[in-house]
Amino acid sequence: MGDVEARVETGPSQRFIPGGADGWWPETRAHRGWLGPVWVYAASVAGHRHTRDGAHREDSYSLASTAGAAGLAIADGVGAGRNSHAAALLAGHVAAAGACSWAQDGNGLDWDSETDKIIDEINGIIADDDSTRSNAANLGLVTGAEQPGKRHGPATTLIALAVVPSGAGLVVHWLVYGDSQVMLLSADGQWHWPAGRPPPRLTGSTPALPGKAEGRIVGSAPIAPDDVLILATDGVWPAFVEQPREFAASIRSAWDCEVSAAKFATLLDFDIPGYADDRTVIMLRAVAPGR
Repeated sequence: MGDVEARVETGPSQRFIPGGADGWWPETRAHRGWLGPVWVYAASVAGHRHTRDGAHREDSYSLASTAGAAGLAIADGVGAGRNSHAAALLAGHVAAAGACSWAQDGNGLDWDSETDKIIDEINGIIADDDSTRSNAANLGLVTGAEQPGKRHGPATTLIALAVVPSGAGLVVHWLVYGDSQVMLLSADGQWHWPAGRPPPRLTGSTPALPGKAEGRIVGSAPIAPDDVLILATDGVWPAFVEQPREFAASIRSAWDCEVSAAKFATLLDFDIPGYADDRTVIMLRAVAPGR
């Protein structure tokens, strides 16, 4: 696994980096580097349960950028849904590209209206099995074969993030749909929950797309240069809650030492009983590692 993934052009000035869309569906994908105005680490790892069962990694991340803006997304395909791994790829692709375009020029819309547009587009392209697989193929996203025996149609959770520079820091705008979380690790080592603190334990159900816009959480916040903003699926953030000091130290070490993408992915190689799901995380900051 190299430090930088394959890039797929989505427009004359926008580059798009899919987390796991080129070649066969790998167990691990990782990325690091500048994404427009932000430095990004990203990784997606197949969970122990999926690895054991020979199932697809149903998490993915997507990164899009122009010179002055960035759009990022993580998506977690719902395990009970057919083609949910493809739904996650598509949702992340649409959300990252839409968030980046909005961050660049606003598209004539406020962020709430832009998230309506993103949700509507995702609902359309993952409406059923056929549209999900055909739309993934049209974008050149390699999805692999579907596991038999699933009872429900494609579904995925999502976080999309639009990022614009502001002085020495950033302003971020988020769209959360489902049980993935937005977290912030401040310079003093404290954890914060910009989009709202999650419930104390995971449940067996979560809002997912396709779905109504009313199910989303949207918001925005300034991010100081020394803060690390984190997007994480439900295979990751509960572990951060359970061991906050240990993970805070590991995250700070990644920035202080400017680790490779492959080394960063080892952050997800934790062994905590009960955490066997796929694991996907994006971390971003306004300054490069080592500063």
